[in-house]
Amino acid sequence: MGDCVRIGLFAISVLLSAEPQNRSDTLENLRRAAENGDAKAQSDLGWRYHTAAGVPKDFGEALKWYRKAVEQGEASALNRIGVCYEKGEGVDQDFTQALQWFLAS
Repeated sequence: MGDCVRIGLFAISVLLSAEPQNRSDTLENLRRAAENGDAKAQSDLGWRYHTAAGVPKDFGEALKWYRKAVEQGEASALNRIGVCYEKGEGVDQDFTQALQWFLAS
């Protein structure tokens, strides 16, 4: 894959994988909402595991929550899975898969 494509993927991932906006939720409230099927909460909980924000970094757990959110159409989770593929975090690095996830959002 060419350098231009990698740079483009990097730019897309930076723009689309911003930190969750709602920082006022406690981890317990966020987890409860995620477990009760709130897609945004699922994506945000995944982000916490992805970035070690109040929980240990765990890419497998992050992907689990991202996928639950994607099943409900949460666009932020599509982007975050793309980042995982782009960087090889919890999955094999695969720029083609990353681009597909980014474009799906």
